[in-house]
Amino acid sequence: MDAPQNIKDPVVVIPSGFLLFVLVIIIATQCGVQFWKKIHKQSYTLTTVFLMWLFPIILILLSEKRLEYFKMVTLWLIFSSATFYIAKLAATRPLHINTPKKVYAWSLLVYKLSHIAVVVGLAMIVIEVFTGFFHYIESEWPIYISAFIPYPSSMLFYGLYFGVLVRDCAEIASDRMQSSLAQSREHLYTSETQQKRTCGICNQDLKNEDEDDIEGGSHLSRTMASPTVTDPNKFKTTQPTKNLACGHSFHEFCLKGWMLVGKKQECPYCKEKIEIKREPNPWEMDSELYTNVLEMVRYFTVWNPLIIIIVHCTFLMYFYYDKLFLH
Repeated sequence: MDAPQNIKDPVVVIPSGFLLFVLVIIIATQCGVQFWKKIHKQSYTLTTVFLMWLFPIILILLSEKRLEYFKMVTLWLIFSSATFYIAKLAATRPLHINTPKKVYAWSLLVYKLSHIAVVVGLAMIVIEVFTGFFHYIESEWPIYISAFIPYPSSMLFYGLYFGVLVRDCAEIASDRMQSSLAQSREHLYTSETQQKRTCGICNQDLKNEDEDDIEGGSHLSRTMASPTVTDPNKFKTTQPTKNLACGHSFHEFCLKGWMLVGKKQECPYCKEKIEIKREPNPWEMDSELYTNVLEMVRYFTVWNPLIIIIVHCTFLMYFYYDKLFLH
């Protein structure tokens, strides 16, 4: 009896033309994303926020060890609840005078915490590489203790993920608030003197160096109201004023949130481009570098996986039709 012959599956040969076709798809998809961002940035931002917001849910659904993500789910729920509340304030009409400060305060808080988390995560990775300390904690310490100690890669992921998401949410909120504030300025601040006394982002008075300035409402509403103030020290303005090259002035805190968090690079009044590096006292030059890192994280988290899925589907379609029609 003859020995059974080993039957091997035929080697799949991928033609060079198909590889060139896949390369064209990758380049065309990337160019399409950039073109979409250029011609209609609002829809691009909304889509990015939605996909970034769903990223933890998709990650948990695709993972077999779902209980290990309870820390990420907890942080995600806290962030989502607070952000939905802030978004509701930004969408309310008429816009409350303190809403811009609340939006930028929350956004800057999360932005700074994410920055710190990235730095701490990188430091933890260095410690883990040289000592293996966190692996020892995870394997040797009791579960009720090690469960609350973040792993270096997790800390780095939290910082990058929430840093990207909060900036996109702040950008959407900035667009909504700016349209409302622009209408308020047209109705309330008609004179050049009022514009010089008022922050163009939050519509509250700027600090007066010659006399005590009172903060707590728009300039026009307080001049028309009763001049009697029960507790002036409670609302005294202490925020420094930032003067731009175009001549308009803003609270430094508001302008910082407008530019770094809201991703705006033009004056809210006249739309003249603002050059941060030309300012006499630029703030957070490291934050400018950090924002570029977040842009890369957004692309590789949202759009790069979609491009990989498109390429994968192209491969499947090719082999399916090749097997169907050629064999």
